[in-house]
Amino acid sequence: MVDSHAHLADEAFSADVEAVVQRARAASLTGILCIVDASDPEEIGRADNVLSIWDGLRTTSGVHPHRAAPFAGRPNQAAELTDARIQAEPLVRAVGEVGLDYHYDFAPRDVQRAVFAGQVRLACEDGYRRLLASQMETEARLASKKAAEYIPPKNMPPYNPSP
Repeated sequence: MVDSHAHLADEAFSADVEAVVQRARAASLTGILCIVDASDPEEIGRADNVLSIWDGLRTTSGVHPHRAAPFAGRPNQAAELTDARIQAEPLVRAVGEVGLDYHYDFAPRDVQRAVFAGQVRLACEDGYRRLLASQMETEARLASKKAAEYIPPKNMPPYNPSP
């Protein structure tokens, strides 16, 4: 069993992330996908530490819709940060957590859509899975599916949780 959505690189786990991973392993998890915000250098640093704890850990790379506001007028920069993390870390297995979150509206909706579109384009072109934020999930899934239909992957590797 794999935990496909764990925020182990969040600052809240800094003090006891090793114990959290140990409990997960004791509960028979065979892997954990650690969500990483590509726009947060401190979280990226914590993710690098998390990856060193256990070889069953993998990560994502993406800009969450809550953090899309700084990319207003330059949504491609979010995709560039996401891609830079993918290129730097071979254990990235998905683009995410990305999507649309209209419940809290921490970022303007048009900015969320533009940032999301750029990251979906990146995922489709490079053959990465997309891990979507849950608010406005239907709209996000439809947008992601529509993009995938029009963007041929450069290379679609089979899913392999191993390094």
